[in-house]
Amino acid sequence: MTFIYAFLPLCLLAYWLARSIEIKNCVLLAASLIFYALGEPVYIFLMIAAAVSAYAFAFFIDKHRGSRRAKLFLAFSVIINVSFLLFYKYTPLFVETAAQLFRLDIQAPRIRLPIGISFYTFQILTYTVDVYRGKANLQTSPVKFLLYVTMFSQLIAGPIIRYNDIEKQLDRRYVNIDRFASGAVRFVCGLSKKVLLADHAAEIADKLLGVATGVSAGLAGAAGAAGQAGAAGLAGGVREGLGVAGAAGAVGAAGGISTLGAWIGLLLFGFQVYFDFSGYSDMAIGLCRMFGFEIAENFRHPFSSKSITEFWRRWHISLGMFFRDYIYIPLGGNRRLQLRNIAVVWLLTGLWHGASWNYVLWGGYFGILLSVEKYVTKWVSAKPPAPVRWAYCFLAVLIGWSLFYYTDLSRVRETFLALFVYRPEPNAASIRLITENIFFMAFCLFGSMPWAKQLYMRFMNWSESRSGGVTAVMGSAFSIVYSAALLLACSAVRIGSSFSSFFYFRF
Repeated sequence: MTFIYAFLPLCLLAYWLARSIEIKNCVLLAASLIFYALGEPVYIFLMIAAAVSAYAFAFFIDKHRGSRRAKLFLAFSVIINVSFLLFYKYTPLFVETAAQLFRLDIQAPRIRLPIGISFYTFQILTYTVDVYRGKANLQTSPVKFLLYVTMFSQLIAGPIIRYNDIEKQLDRRYVNIDRFASGAVRFVCGLSKKVLLADHAAEIADKLLGVATGVSAGLAGAAGAAGQAGAAGLAGGVREGLGVAGAAGAVGAAGGISTLGAWIGLLLFGFQVYFDFSGYSDMAIGLCRMFGFEIAENFRHPFSSKSITEFWRRWHISLGMFFRDYIYIPLGGNRRLQLRNIAVVWLLTGLWHGASWNYVLWGGYFGILLSVEKYVTKWVSAKPPAPVRWAYCFLAVLIGWSLFYYTDLSRVRETFLALFVYRPEPNAASIRLITENIFFMAFCLFGSMPWAKQLYMRFMNWSESRSGGVTAVMGSAFSIVYSAALLLACSAVRIGSSFSSFFYFRF
């Protein structure tokens, strides 16, 4: 609420009062640094140090382009930035694993994870690598480069923006009333996904699967202090949320997870992750558009996919393209050792999502499915009917969520057994919880498909085709009323409930 009704309006006002593009960039940079500093008063210096190191090394890379020195400077830049990520994110995992393997009497250090470090590290890497490859121009302005790295609209949880995609917009961009309105509508739609759908889905999933061991438990049930997206509340809410896992009771925890509870719980957890993360991406795209930037889509209705390969072309698109262009293709891509390349990419994808072995298993699970798909489609020309292929993909993704939800591998095993060995419901409370939310689940499924957006776009296109008439006014009025109603609904829900962080802030 602090972000929506205080920070953002003040930032927009200062931005619109600025005359030149240079001043507008300075306003956005100052706002972005304030935004991050409110939540990370210490780690803001880490982010600036990472950006400055890449900015400086890029000059040496560009100066010695084509020589071995350029490769050496690129290696230094990559090592510095990746070492920050490895230290803050993976040190506890490495120490704990080493202690278990070698029976060492050492405790894993408790290191606070800087918010958004995975996202801004990858953005920095795309810049230095593309400068080395000659695909990106050297950015000589420190203000523009820092703005690229720190822009608050997508700093915390992506999408991962490549420097090439935004370079020209740092120098030239425009905003008119239509683009601003389009951005505002997109922002509100993303906010609604998070507040009205993702948070409620998380609450039900945690009750069915057991919040005591679910990673989303603290995020959904956290009691934070500050605003919905204000940086001060963001940092505190994430950490507070991760610390209170297990505070609330779970319907399925007392008597073990039932078969129905496991399937429905994972379904709702999938909806939570999708609406939470795609909602943040919508908000980021909308905010960028309000300031004149256009960034690429990060989700394209992945639950409508008919294969795992298609699913990962639709889910977190910016991350998939990063691993494809900077890891998979340099390793050899489809040309040589394809299975090895797939294995490397998906183990790294799993580790990127979290410093826990369940994420490695999750990445390996999808790596195996993708490898099998490639060889099956290579040797079998006949395809099953579309509904069968959709059902296979949907169920495979659903099963994979069990590896994503639990960090405790024993609970993963228990959930797998519940999925495939029938277990009745231990009490009537879980049955009542499921039946009371049947329509909510149906709405989530409908909302995750392209149909709702298609209906909205058809209505808007129909009204615009009759420009100057009553229908055109009706279309604009509908968009305004629709967005205002959603914003009011989200505000009412947030006022009456505790703080709930975005799920991907923890990565």
